[in-house]
Amino acid sequence: MNLLLCLEQIISDFRPLFNQQNFMLFQAFIFGLIANGGGGTLTSLYQSSCSQTRYWSFPKFLSRGKWDADAVAAHLIKRIQQEFPVWVYIYDETKAIKTGITQWGLHFFRNFSFYRRSRNQSKYQFGHQFGALGLLCQTATEWTLFPVWVKLMCPQKAR
Repeated sequence: MNLLLCLEQIISDFRPLFNQQNFMLFQAFIFGLIANGGGGTLTSLYQSSCSQTRYWSFPKFLSRGKWDADAVAAHLIKRIQQEFPVWVYIYDETKAIKTGITQWGLHFFRNFSFYRRSRNQSKYQFGHQFGALGLLCQTATEWTLFPVWVKLMCPQKAR
């Protein structure tokens, strides 16, 4: 079976979550992400997607588009659970220490590796805090991790 045809069938399940133009941009984003191996700049994602849309629509879609990322993640989770009978949720919370104060989402969080007699550690650290969710699914030969959702966790007072 042709991989692109199979991928188009999978992506078409997400069509009700977008309007027509946003769905074309979502499809181009997914194709570009797969063609680049999961990395690269926004320009390289756009170029490798072979999209018929204009380039400036691409960053606008990602930053200001009228679509719900949580609804897309929920739909993706349902789709993965239908395909794989054996799966488990994986959650990770990551803290990245930063020094600048002008970045959005920075806040203080507790340093759980703090020792009272240490001179070089503080009880609280300043930085970003992320939460990530994935599904670890069993195939016939191995376990595969599907990253589904990543959010910057920001307390109300820091917004």
